[in-house]
Amino acid sequence: MAAWADARLRASQAWKRRQSQSWCVEQVLVALIHPSTKRRERDHPCQTDAPAYLACSRTGRSTPVAPPPPKVVNPRLIEHCQPMKPVLQHGPWRHRPAEPTGPTDIFLSVRFNEGLLAAQSLQHALELRGLRVFLCSVQAGCDLITTIAEHLDATRLVVILGTETYGYDTGSGCCTADELKYIAAEQKPFFLVKMCERFRVPLARFIFADVMYHVWKPTSGHVNLTPDPLVNSIAVRYHTLAAT
Repeated sequence: MAAWADARLRASQAWKRRQSQSWCVEQVLVALIHPSTKRRERDHPCQTDAPAYLACSRTGRSTPVAPPPPKVVNPRLIEHCQPMKPVLQHGPWRHRPAEPTGPTDIFLSVRFNEGLLAAQSLQHALELRGLRVFLCSVQAGCDLITTIAEHLDATRLVVILGTETYGYDTGSGCCTADELKYIAAEQKPFFLVKMCERFRVPLARFIFADVMYHVWKPTSGHVNLTPDPLVNSIAVRYHTLAAT
C-alpha cells in the first residue's frame, strides 16, 4: 500500500513538471512570435515570468534565460533597399554622354587644339537645355569624314567657336577649313562665338567679315564656366530656326 502511494505521488509530481515545462515553452514561443502579446491570466506552478524564465527539462526548476539579442541588419542590405540616386557628374567633360544617334540640333565646329575644353563645357550647358549637340569624338580608324558630313548636313544650327586659327587647313582630310567651306557653300545657319581678337586665316576673316557674333574669351582657369547669356543666345537662335 505504501509503495502504491509513493508511485502515485511520483506520477503526480512528474505530471506537474510536464505541465510547468509545456506552459513555459508555450509562453516563450508566444513572446518570440508576438512580443506584444500579454501573459495569460492563469496560475503557474512555478510563479515565474515565462518570457524571462525557462523550466529545466530534468529538474523542473525555473532558470533565468537571457533575452534574445536584437537583430543586426547588414548595412549593405540597407543600401540595396534604398532608392537609387542619380549619378552626378563632376565636370562637363569628365564623363561625356554618348553621341546622339538621330539628327542633331546643334553642331559644334571647333579646333580641338585651341577650344576643345570650351566646346565640351558649351555642349554640357546646351544639353542641360534639352538640346542634342554633336561634338566630334570619333576614334581613330572610323570614317571621320562621313560622320562629320552626315551630322553637319542634318543639323539645324552650327555653332562656330572662332579661335585664332579657326579655318586653318591641316590637310588631314577633315578640318575646320573643310567645315567652313561646306557651311558657306550650303548656306547653313551658324552662330559665331568669337574667342580671339583677330582671325589669322584669311578664309575665316573673309566669311566672318559682316557677321554678328558673341564674344567669349575664357581664361585658362574658367574654361568650364560657360556664361548664361551665351547659352541663352544660342538656344533662342535655335528655337527661332526650328519654328520657321
